Amino acid sequence: MQGTALRAEFKTLRGVWGIIWSSALTGSPDWHRSDGIRFMLKGTKGTRVQIRLVESSMKDSAVEGEHWYTPVSAPEQWTEIRVPFNNMVKDKGWQPPGADNNGKLDLERVFDLRIVGANVDERIGSPTGIFYIDDLALYGL
Repeated sequence: MQGTALRAEFKTLRGVWGIIWSSALTGSPDWHRSDGIRFMLKGTKGTRVQIRLVESSMKDSAVEGEHWYTPVSAPEQWTEIRVPFNNMVKDKGWQPPGADNNGKLDLERVFDLRIVGANVDERIGSPTGIFYIDDLALYGL
């Protein structure tokens, strides 16, 4: 594969690191009319990422609501990854105060897409990794 891709290198000791797309900045695509997200991905050996969707709060659309994610291991060679929305799970570790906690991914209220470095395993030491992402799009429209 030749061309330009986004390169992300991370070293996270605490908290969350990621690449964010926000509907507040760009407007919202038709998430609810598609089946999932597809993209090309490669990374250094052992790199893991999380694909996260964040809903807007039902009380205030400018505030974060429920968080949903799917973990993905980055292959060492370019590979198309497809993340069906029905494979996303609710983050049970943390939900913001604005979350409605209805347990249903509401694609009409997607607020953010986050691609998060996820090598967070204390047994390995510092969670680090490098990944490349390209051709991000919705599929099944």
